Amino acid sequence: MAYINGIRSFAHLSTYHWGIALSYAEDALWLLRKADNHAEKYEWREAEAMANDGVEVLQKSVSELPSKTPVHGELTDGCDWPVCLEESLIREIASGWDIALR
Repeated sequence: MAYINGIRSFAHLSTYHWGIALSYAEDALWLLRKADNHAEKYEWREAEAMANDGVEVLQKSVSELPSKTPVHGELTDGCDWPVCLEESLIREIASGWDIALR
């Protein structure tokens, strides 16, 4: 779930690849939950097959993510302390993605 929430947190910067990665991640979660259901019923072969499928789909999700994150450089680059970290991150993201600050 943390991985899925992490992808969702970039919704405002969403691209085609982020959307595909999220879709694969949600499919992987569904498969892994089904695997857990099979394991609870002692259906080991089904559980293992579903878990393997879930991991494969999760790997597809990770491969779809862009190789660069929206934050360029170190988080502390360009920070004029004691400006709060949130404000610094907003500036960094906006400068890297040409987003107008509100």
